[in-house]
Amino acid sequence: MWEDSSYCWVVTCKNHLYHIPRNFIYKHKIPLGATDGVSPLPNLKGPFRVCCDMCGKMYVYRPSEVTRMELELPSSFVAHPLFREGINVIHHSGKETSTVSEGPCKRALLWEEEVEVLFSLLDCVIPQREAVYASSEVFTGKRFYDLCLDNEARTADELQKKLGDQYRTVLLRKNTEKGLDFATRLRDLGHKTVLMPAAFNAGPLKLGQNWSGKQYKDFWSLVVAKKCHIVYMNEGWQFSEACVFDYLSGVKAGKRVLDHVGNPLILESARKMLATAVARLEEFGFEVPKLHDALVELKSFSSLG
Repeated sequence: MWEDSSYCWVVTCKNHLYHIPRNFIYKHKIPLGATDGVSPLPNLKGPFRVCCDMCGKMYVYRPSEVTRMELELPSSFVAHPLFREGINVIHHSGKETSTVSEGPCKRALLWEEEVEVLFSLLDCVIPQREAVYASSEVFTGKRFYDLCLDNEARTADELQKKLGDQYRTVLLRKNTEKGLDFATRLRDLGHKTVLMPAAFNAGPLKLGQNWSGKQYKDFWSLVVAKKCHIVYMNEGWQFSEACVFDYLSGVKAGKRVLDHVGNPLILESARKMLATAVARLEEFGFEVPKLHDALVELKSFSSLG
């Protein structure tokens, strides 16, 4: 019986070049909100934006493109604002709509628009290229791999299942504290403005819309290029995908890149450190394709002198 099934509203992601090789028959469906087998579609006033939960791309969809699908949603799922009650949004048409008559407006912005707003705030407090950037591990890194070994896990999903509710405390919170301590040490050295990305959250749970990993990386890469003159790498940076990305961003932007004690982190030294880290992780059975890609890129930089 349909009463025993779980349904949700979905749209098909339009980033076909990304999804078709992975799901040729069904394409990727982006869940928007829970429903049942008979309820009508919410009263959508016009086209609206949806960010894909897999590839991170955002596209505009018409109400006619929304379909009902039998799908069990995870407990962590947060519905799109238009598919929850009591949320005010700005539609693609530019007209404000709301499911309630009272309360403040909560805007739904494109990632590029959010970045523009954030940079207008940074312009108020940080003159061009006067900050230093403190790169430190968050999701991956030495602590993550040590926890995996201690809990007989080899992926983030496996580790989350092993640790359950403790995952945030023993990994993410600890890494954030490590990053904040690193930023404090840099301020004690006399750096007036230190930016530490681990403390930044673009997607509070109550809003239900977070950035993708790529969007976070692209944002901080812009910050490094436009607001920073030095990039500091915390100890163990070579084991963290985000930190390695930060190193590459600093090099590409022509910034001074220093290690955690202030020594220049030149290309050849960085390449050797990363190569050693990759080899060590693979010995323990970890697959690290992103670190491999970064190593290839570093080698190409080294060849250019």
